[in-house]
Amino acid sequence: MTDYKNIVETVLQQYIDAQGNEFAVSQANSSSRLEVDEDGTITSMDGEKKALNDLIALFEAAMGPVAPAMAARAIEDEYDDIEKELPESVEEKI
Repeated sequence: MTDYKNIVETVLQQYIDAQGNEFAVSQANSSSRLEVDEDGTITSMDGEKKALNDLIALFEAAMGPVAPAMAARAIEDEYDDIEKELPESVEEKI
């Protein structure tokens, strides 16, 4: 079963690939629910579902509606069947 930490890491890696490490890590660390190191590895996460929601909301604020679409694509590419609740903006794209 997939956990939220894996999903967050997958989505963050997608953002790193698209926007660069420095920007993506800075955005992720601006969430009160996430801490990631300079490589984008999660070092601390509080409230897993909320952390995912925060991450996507931060990137959506910075990048616009492309951010949830990118998250949806990363999740679809990585996982066959997700049994976790995803943010509505991502669910709409899957």
